[in-house]
Amino acid sequence: MRTVTVRRTIAAPIERVFDWITDAANYRQVPGVLRAEVTRAAADGGVGTVREVTTAALKLTEEIVGYERPVRMDYLIRASIPPLRHEGGSMRLRTTADGTEVTWVSTFEVGAPVFSGAVTRAFAPAVAFGFRTVLRTAERKLTGKG
Repeated sequence: MRTVTVRRTIAAPIERVFDWITDAANYRQVPGVLRAEVTRAAADGGVGTVREVTTAALKLTEEIVGYERPVRMDYLIRASIPPLRHEGGSMRLRTTADGTEVTWVSTFEVGAPVFSGAVTRAFAPAVAFGFRTVLRTAERKLTGKG
């Protein structure tokens, strides 16, 4: 298993940042995201919501399993191509003097038939790059910079 952690501070109020990064429709604005949609919606967009996201390198179905607006969202990847074993992911937000700090963490392993550890190590930087790209796009959309 490999854990990827990305942290970024966005100069915007916590509620706006949370709403942007937890709304699947916004991911369509992220470079490299080909498709993003909710396939099952919970009443508040929280626990039980299922989203599908497709990029050039990854297709995944994730379910929101924890949701406390505006400070956290937890998710599990239920299906993916390439196949991943996913222990969980989370987005934690907190207000700082500079805006909103987002900490995005995901623990996973690529389900490769051989050399799973090596493939996971090679895949982890791409996951971190994807998280950074989402947060950079959120910052640009919310503040006009980033």
